[in-house]
Amino acid sequence: MRPCVVVVAGTHSGVGKTSITCGLMVALRLVIVASLRREAPLVGDAARTRAPVPDGLCTAVSRQSGLTVQAFKVGPDFLDPMHHKAATGRPSINLDGWMLSKHQVLDTFHRHMADADIAVVEGVMGLFDSRDGNSEDGSTAQIAKWLGAPLLLVIDCWAMARSVAALVKGYTSFDQHLNVAGLLLNKVGGAAHGVWLREALGAAGQTATVLGCIPKDDAVAVSERYLGLTMPHEQQQQQQQRDKSMPPYLAKLSQLVVDHVDLEQLL
Repeated sequence: MRPCVVVVAGTHSGVGKTSITCGLMVALRLVIVASLRREAPLVGDAARTRAPVPDGLCTAVSRQSGLTVQAFKVGPDFLDPMHHKAATGRPSINLDGWMLSKHQVLDTFHRHMADADIAVVEGVMGLFDSRDGNSEDGSTAQIAKWLGAPLLLVIDCWAMARSVAALVKGYTSFDQHLNVAGLLLNKVGGAAHGVWLREALGAAGQTATVLGCIPKDDAVAVSERYLGLTMPHEQQQQQQQRDKSMPPYLAKLSQLVVDHVDLEQLL
């Protein structure tokens, strides 16, 4: 069976990429999946001749347990993968287009997908941010194209309404070789705010599907510091919990995803 893979990208750092990625990983790992999935997109070199990406990511299957989720992180980051491991129960693997060749990235990806159902790849910084201002080397966009994977674009909508349409138009048209398959609107202020955002996207003719409007919830924010995010055990200590099997912040993040993201449409 072809690997199922989705890349979670952000418009820039700080939009909630890691929080949503971890919530999605836990949700896919724990939520029962029943005959939701369709044909997967081809991965790697085969993607050059692939048919248009279908509505879903995976081949049809019926099962009475959650999925085995393999986490990946674009770039050499070591903090985000700690959260990934806490969410999936498996080590998260780095995919770095600057230090590794395309062949090495694809080989690494396929080796670690051998016993997994789905890959969730968290991007680095903003979707197009790379090692310099001229190339895509080391960027999330580069890895997504190498994998032939659909993108979920995370947008911080806290202080935004109609402007979301202009932002999405720019990100979806900047590189025509990318497949921005879905939008995750994060830090939405309420039901009315979500309606305005959807209306703005529809009025502007944006075709990327809104897969979820996730409300702002400071209780589940993963703290940051000068080196990046705090580590999972530190996050747990901050919440004055000692449950080593599933830190409470991950359980809360997964519940947010289950409540506000259309997982059936995603898959």
